[in-house]
Amino acid sequence: MKSGNTLIIFMDGVSNNYFKKYGSVDDSFKLGSFNPGIGFSNNLYPEMLCGLNPDQIGYFNEWSPVKKVKNTLLYSLLRPFDLFYSLVYPNAGIRKIILNKICKLNVANIPYKYRPFFKPSSSHDFRLLGNGNLLDEYGFRIIDAVEYRDVSYRERDLNCLNEIKNTLKNEDTFVSLVDLDNIQHVFGVDSNESVSHFKKTYEHVCDLIKKFTDYDSSNQVIMFSDHGMVDVDKYIPFKIEQSVGEPSMDTYLYFVDATYVRVWVYNENYRKKVTDFFSDISSGRLLSQSERKEFGVTNLDFGDFIFRLDEKAMFLPNFYGGRQVKAMHGYDSKLESQQAMFYTNITDIPLPENSSDVYRFLKRVL
Repeated sequence: MKSGNTLIIFMDGVSNNYFKKYGSVDDSFKLGSFNPGIGFSNNLYPEMLCGLNPDQIGYFNEWSPVKKVKNTLLYSLLRPFDLFYSLVYPNAGIRKIILNKICKLNVANIPYKYRPFFKPSSSHDFRLLGNGNLLDEYGFRIIDAVEYRDVSYRERDLNCLNEIKNTLKNEDTFVSLVDLDNIQHVFGVDSNESVSHFKKTYEHVCDLIKKFTDYDSSNQVIMFSDHGMVDVDKYIPFKIEQSVGEPSMDTYLYFVDATYVRVWVYNENYRKKVTDFFSDISSGRLLSQSERKEFGVTNLDFGDFIFRLDEKAMFLPNFYGGRQVKAMHGYDSKLESQQAMFYTNITDIPLPENSSDVYRFLKRVL
């Protein structure tokens, strides 16, 4: 039975090795690593906090194909801007400044002619997980850095920590810190920017932990990440249309997730063409049916084909961005670089071995 209150701290993109290398371990805490589930954070969050894999939560990665195409006129008017698609900065300026910030239109880096085929399928906000979210079930106060939308992506964590530092009480509290993931993407895993941010953030986290445990020596602290990161050294152009043809709701669709590609086949004449196309990519492979079952991505709404790249490779451009990033994740979860970290002063329960175990650990504690 739970004694004391619980402080849960989430830090996006911190591997176990990264924590050991740049952090510090209190002798009264246990530190371990676990294998993340498949996909990106929007699927790992519900696996760790709701106990639900993609099949159970109903989505895989951040975009899904629509059942019925709408808003074709709007995107037909934008299609001429696809001419800028290969021009990184003009393309990004149109999408991020004009369309996203000013017009509040989410187009990511999807070509405008294909944008009507897809819809956002999930959220990175811990408040919006629903579906048996442990934070809701047990009444946690939530302070989530992703909600600081009016500050720089590199300042959200510190704003979040300043708020909790000034308002911390002896109550069940969840703190989410997300900036390191973005900084590693942009500058690299062991860059000065990434290491500096982690050390500065972790210093505040240690103060937070001390303040919380000083309230009551029986208070529990749990800190974990969702995945690790690795520097990218191979950028692969993705040119499926040259081999298979132009996508449509009558032929096939594809979505390039940076380290994944998902393909939906609507005309069986295209199935072999897609299979042959993927067989020519040497830096990754299609997930087998047994792997899809293992990770809970058997639903064909997630793609008739799911292709995952090998470690340190990424597709460029992809439907998230047009420029190359220096670090990525989403690779085979058993790789050392992808292992997430778990750190706690609860020493009488075995540490999690995978994302689903994190849920079971938290459920048992709470």
